[in-house]
Amino acid sequence: MRTLLDSGVDKLLSRHAAFWHRSDVTRPLLAPRSLARNSRLGLLFDPTLPAEGVFTPEMIQPQEIVRRLVNWLEKSGIDDGDVFQVAGLESTIPWMEAALGCEIFYSFVHDTMWAEKPTNAPWPPGMPDLDKNPWIRKLTELTSAIDQASAGRFPVDTLQLRGSADLLGAYQGASQLCLLAYDDPQSLHYAVRVCTKLLVEINARQRKAIRPVQGGYFNHFQVWAPGTTALWSQDLSTLFSPEMYSEFFLEGDRQAAMSVDFPVLHTHTSESHCFSLWSEIDGLTLEITVDPTGKGLEDVLPELVQLQAHMPLMVQVQTDDELRRAQAELEPQGLLLVSRHQPGRLSVSEDVLTRMLLPIHQASIGPEGPT
Repeated sequence: MRTLLDSGVDKLLSRHAAFWHRSDVTRPLLAPRSLARNSRLGLLFDPTLPAEGVFTPEMIQPQEIVRRLVNWLEKSGIDDGDVFQVAGLESTIPWMEAALGCEIFYSFVHDTMWAEKPTNAPWPPGMPDLDKNPWIRKLTELTSAIDQASAGRFPVDTLQLRGSADLLGAYQGASQLCLLAYDDPQSLHYAVRVCTKLLVEINARQRKAIRPVQGGYFNHFQVWAPGTTALWSQDLSTLFSPEMYSEFFLEGDRQAAMSVDFPVLHTHTSESHCFSLWSEIDGLTLEITVDPTGKGLEDVLPELVQLQAHMPLMVQVQTDDELRRAQAELEPQGLLLVSRHQPGRLSVSEDVLTRMLLPIHQASIGPEGPT
């Protein structure tokens, strides 16, 4: 088992630094994306909870989650292709939506968690008091507990956060968000500023709970940055034309990018109509997931080639053929290729049993999931 304290880690860290700086290299970073095979809710599973229901911050057990993470990493080590296995909750819990007032639901049976529009939510939303908000207090507590337990041995990642379009889509509903752009543009501009401030503040609070590794931090995509980093999504950019996205949301992305040294925006190939807008943000890296049911790699390769002149790229492909094509067509400088080709994500029951996250006698798990 290898940890961050072992010899040879510096060499991989230097390759990650070269990625951000788009230094001259002979091959891109390659990642098998093994974390995607783990259950989304395996770390949160509690046999005393109902199989499905409303999720609250009181259900999060930092000590047990830490025990499971450390148990896993002490067995597997930190090696994962050219990236690192990291200790964290990915974006399993919709922390930002919860902090803003959305109700959070979970299903251990279906291995998922989601946010729903709050009832009678005020519009525009106000900035929550993060010192008192139970979700953010729990996030800080959990992050600190993971970092303390890792003791510098394991990478602790920062969350994948929600950009203003995604967050407001959860808070108001996607259809209503589109209508607000026409009916109440002034309040929508204000709401975007609130969401951007929330993103920046949550990222800063989480970083304070994580000890840096050689002055840098790890993100959800298992990459170390030689400085501060933030990762957020704007999936609902698909609902807006480039002109409208630029009018309402682009400045929020620019402000989020300015808050850290190495910002990353998670996108999909279905959002390619906004690629040129994001390429104008200084220092931004795009993470682009090839959509399995939308635009394929073949459709966007010319745009990816153009983007490489402006920024580093993280590209998630769906098949081995796409991986080979991307490696052949794209420049290796400033490129991370992630393969999603795998048998499938583990269910909660498989995750708990095969990784021994819980002693078997503590859980009652059948073929349909925990009961």
